[in-house]
Amino acid sequence: MTRNIFVISDTHFSHINILKFKMPNGTLCRPGFESSDHMNEVIIEKWNNTVSDQDIIYHLGDVTFGGGMSIEDRLKSIMPRLRGRKMLILGNHDYEPKTYEPYFQKIMSYKQFGTDMFKVPLVMCHFPLHLSDNEKKVKSLNIHGHIHNNSTGNSRHVNVCVEHTDYAPVNLEDIASGKYCTKTLSMT
Repeated sequence: MTRNIFVISDTHFSHINILKFKMPNGTLCRPGFESSDHMNEVIIEKWNNTVSDQDIIYHLGDVTFGGGMSIEDRLKSIMPRLRGRKMLILGNHDYEPKTYEPYFQKIMSYKQFGTDMFKVPLVMCHFPLHLSDNEKKVKSLNIHGHIHNNSTGNSRHVNVCVEHTDYAPVNLEDIASGKYCTKTLSMT
């Protein structure tokens, strides 16, 4: 049995207002959704069509937000429907980490993989990391979310916000091997 490792970020399940957010050029951040329920269902379907029950999936934060119900109710209505062994890297909207414990096998601030797992070292977190001189020598890829449609412009930052991944998880092997490249959007 082959187990894959996937990553996704900024699902914002049930976040009604994210459907109204616009990019600087006036286009919607998440076009094509009739409602937050519609957005939820699209993300759930794409997640489950990509991830098997045996696969590991790292959610890089901002799981759910708003929606007129408690965080417990939002999580209870969505998380059991998602396949895979789920790990959470906390985002800026993931309040009360204990609330997430029933749905994630592990909750952390970041996760690193060395070259024993992939061709290049990987560091995953919610925010894009500043690439210091030391990190430049290591040549690690920073897999992150948080900035939605934006791009840092640095090829060692890989934005896996759902707006960049067609709302589906991405295989870490594809990122590490260079098969997956984040789309670059002009924000001017």
